[in-house]
Amino acid sequence: MAKSQKQYERFYYMPLTQSPSHKDSVFDVMLGCVQEPDRDWDSILRGLKRAKSGNYSTIVYPANSIFRDDLQQIIDETRNQGFAVVVEVNSLSMHLNWSLVEEKLLGKDLIINILLENYQLKDRELVDKLKAGSADYYYTLLGRQDLNFKKILEALGEEEWKKLYWYFPYSFDVDDPYLTVEEIYRLMSRILKEFPRLKFQAPRGIDIWDPRVDPAMDLESLVQVFYSTSFGSAEKEVSVVIPTYNNRDYVVNTVRHLFQQDLDKEKFEVIVVDDGSDDGSQEALINFAENFKEKVNFKYIFYPRHKSRAMGDSQYRAGVSRNLGVKHAEGNILSFLDSDILTPKNFLSHLIEKHKSYDLVQCRRPHLKREVSSLETNYDDIVIGKDTFVPEGGYWEKFYDMADASGWMNLDNCWKYVCTHTLSLKRQLFKDLGWFRKNYIFYGFEDTDLGLRAYRSGCSLHLSECEVYHLFHKNERSEFQNSSFARHLLLQKTARVFFHNWLDPDIFVLFEGMLRDELSLKRMVRKIQGFFGVKKKPKARNRV
Repeated sequence: MAKSQKQYERFYYMPLTQSPSHKDSVFDVMLGCVQEPDRDWDSILRGLKRAKSGNYSTIVYPANSIFRDDLQQIIDETRNQGFAVVVEVNSLSMHLNWSLVEEKLLGKDLIINILLENYQLKDRELVDKLKAGSADYYYTLLGRQDLNFKKILEALGEEEWKKLYWYFPYSFDVDDPYLTVEEIYRLMSRILKEFPRLKFQAPRGIDIWDPRVDPAMDLESLVQVFYSTSFGSAEKEVSVVIPTYNNRDYVVNTVRHLFQQDLDKEKFEVIVVDDGSDDGSQEALINFAENFKEKVNFKYIFYPRHKSRAMGDSQYRAGVSRNLGVKHAEGNILSFLDSDILTPKNFLSHLIEKHKSYDLVQCRRPHLKREVSSLETNYDDIVIGKDTFVPEGGYWEKFYDMADASGWMNLDNCWKYVCTHTLSLKRQLFKDLGWFRKNYIFYGFEDTDLGLRAYRSGCSLHLSECEVYHLFHKNERSEFQNSSFARHLLLQKTARVFFHNWLDPDIFVLFEGMLRDELSLKRMVRKIQGFFGVKKKPKARNRV
């Protein structure tokens, strides 16, 4: 096991007001400020409560917060609840509202995030005053097509690069000023040739705001347990966390197999987070669990939706559903399990033994054929080969063979195989690694992201010899309708989110097939058309 792991920062971004002046700053708009109305005191307290539930260390208030008359009261309450405080300051605030900045922020023992939409030597005097009047500071540079990054880096100076974080908003329109993933990669390559000691750092502590997120979508939930049964008073060794959506029969079968574990029933709990199902999952699970009342530890959490969803859309919440389950977990070990997985009777006792030696443990997952996948399917009745098949071009089988031959940790980019179909790790380690990110609102990569954090923190990864069975995805239940092409299109979206979260050129090279896009080519065509005087047709802008 790793001797020490890096603890990832986890900042909670909380807009406070819709002061008109913030609309002049593209930076604040792209960070999501315009999504929020002016918060009253109760709303602020609810925000702090959400942050507390997710183990955030720091609250970030955006630049327009200086227009709140009660900002000091808000800061005092934030600190009283145990949070550090970051307040952002943009160039507009510095030049147009310096007296407010000076009054509200300087000398208040705050961390200042200096937002750079541009930076010139003439800004240095005000920036130096910000630095001198804060407890700590860092920079976040907005990446746009029209910025001269060389001049900005030279004006900052090499010593300040250590405190520089880069924020590239998502680019969805050929006419917007932001860079596509491919353009970001090319820019990074050029900059690193000229400034080889520069290290690109993604925005500090926050999940990048995505304009495709529905403003009403709850991503840091305070939902409580809807139904539970309990057994015994022993300390729980394992919490099994299962997110599910409209998968009634399979999830009941998954839970049934867990209730048959050979581990003492006092020592584990099963937590199902129902991600807004409307197929009768709630009634089926509760009716089933009633048969085991006072014999098992079981929690059912219903995570409501404000509107229905279609598979493959931008309301995917598997990662944040797992986070919600963790908030109610008591076990020392977290076992993340999909809602269509059948486990052997020694599954949990096996995990406990493995975690004496390894940080992250993952099981092998043969896929069951359609005709043997149902509520009645029993693990002990499965015949490998006769009842199983190899999907996805054998991706996972190739991984198993390579890991058997060389060891998982010795594989190139070993972290990319981390998958939550059956992933377990210590509860405290999961929190230290920063939970699942909230900005994976399409299928895929939220577990890859956690895997990369684990690997870079020095965690040991282990592929267990234990086999679980994956029930066949019904087309209507599959995020990609069992189509490899549709799956690739979905993964293209989340691969871009993954790159934005890390800003690592090696990630672009590794996933280049998913990260290349058409916008760069369209922009090149647009420039050529402009050179020859060809005018574009007017077009309504829709950023989402």
